[in-house]
Amino acid sequence: MKKITYIIIAIIFLTFINACAGYKPIYTTNLQFKIVDYSIKSNKKLGRQIYYKLYNLFKSNQNNAEAQSVTITIDTTKNKGATVKDSTGKILEYMIISTFHTILITNYMIISTFHKILTTKYVF
Repeated sequence: MKKITYIIIAIIFLTFINACAGYKPIYTTNLQFKIVDYSIKSNKKLGRQIYYKLYNLFKSNQNNAEAQSVTITIDTTKNKGATVKDSTGKILEYMIISTFHTILITNYMIISTFHKILTTKYVF
């Protein structure tokens, strides 16, 4: 009886694997940009993290002749404040607000601007 159940489970498993043969990802990047120059304002640590993520995204186009050359300006700020204190004045909860503003410029024209505000609360 165990052999039959193992065979049935194996057949079902192989059927599921075979059904995924035509898989194509929904999100694909076909970005035709290459980063020529960049500048980071305000918070350098967060700015470098964003730049490295963008650089890895555009890295495949560095030798592409058709890719547009862009200049990136990244402006990040991070504010940390106490939201909850106990009776002795010890901080129990922090709120961190991070603001990101990224500008892509090519041929002295702004292609795209991205502005995002993230608010998170941390309990210590």
